[in-house]
Amino acid sequence: SDCITISQVVIGEHITNEILMYPNPTNNILTIDLNGVNDVNLLELHDGLGRLMLTKKAIDEQVTMNLEMFDSGVYFVTVHLPNRNIIKRIVKR
Repeated sequence: SDCITISQVVIGEHITNEILMYPNPTNNILTIDLNGVNDVNLLELHDGLGRLMLTKKAIDEQVTMNLEMFDSGVYFVTVHLPNRNIIKRIVKR
């Protein structure tokens, strides 16, 4: 069972590295490149306190979020997949 757990961690890390978010830090427009990761249902932006700030559907392989209306600070983008979520930290200048 240890081998299975290690394999799952490696797969998860591989998918996490395939999803790119740039520029980070960003001034206004954040680009999220899903790089062929399938089955992405939804993308959410949360502030540092966990409040939901923005929601986008993943229609294409590349999604943009306009952060112009938000204050500078740390935010978290959650990528919703069928069996788990991937969370990445971004900085808004």
